[in-house]
Amino acid sequence: VAGTAFNIAGSNLDKENYNFSLKLYDLIFDLIKYDENDLLKKNNITKESLLKNCYYVSNKMKDVKLKKSYLQQLIDINYNAPYIYSDMSSIYLSENDTIKAIDLINQAKELFPDDESLIRDEINLYITLGKLKDLLSKISESLKNDPENDILLLTRGNIYFDSKDFRNAEKDYQMVLEIDANNFNANYLLGVIYFNKATEAINEANSTSNNNLWSKLKKESNLYYNKALPFMVKAAEIDPKNKENLESLRELYYRLENYKKSDEIKEMLFKLKN
Repeated sequence: VAGTAFNIAGSNLDKENYNFSLKLYDLIFDLIKYDENDLLKKNNITKESLLKNCYYVSNKMKDVKLKKSYLQQLIDINYNAPYIYSDMSSIYLSENDTIKAIDLINQAKELFPDDESLIRDEINLYITLGKLKDLLSKISESLKNDPENDILLLTRGNIYFDSKDFRNAEKDYQMVLEIDANNFNANYLLGVIYFNKATEAINEANSTSNNNLWSKLKKESNLYYNKALPFMVKAAEIDPKNKENLESLRELYYRLENYKKSDEIKEMLFKLKN
């Protein structure tokens, strides 16, 4: 009976009969305690899966109160999913309960310290709250006790990068690569920093009528383009399907007048898009 009810609930989800699905899930909750031979469990019908489905339904219904209830139940049973904490944190933030919003993200970070989505959520939360300096201080303090934590270094570097503090971002990305030379993000973003510096120099050169200054800026731009090259090449080796890096690398080769390489990258991009 429970298995049939579970399947019917799922099919009604697809039909957007959300209230009916919830009623069926509630029925199955009552039946689980009688599953002495774990027949339901063998079919992945558990308290955890039911709560997750109920959370999904409440989300579709846009019923925040109900959604909050299911999220809390999932947190209480230590459900192993970072997004549960992020979503609950977002609800608290919408309710202007910033203390609980931050606390939920902190709890999640302790449970899932390497989860990239949580790191992004934490950064976005502190940006929303106007507390980016607090986050930087928090990360820097953690790095005193764990100076070779490449995840913390990369996170801090990304915050500096997004804040246009490229000097400090460059330092952190370099430290990340000393720990892990195959870190895609550090390689790519270092390349971007140097590429942008080169572009700024060439744009300034093109806007001047002073030949000496033009020559100086042109030389400076070539220096930075060449400095960017090995990092973007390395990033392409690490992730040859990353279109953003390949687009930058194609443009970089073109500006260095290596048209053959630029065309090769262009062909790679064409194959990826098709």
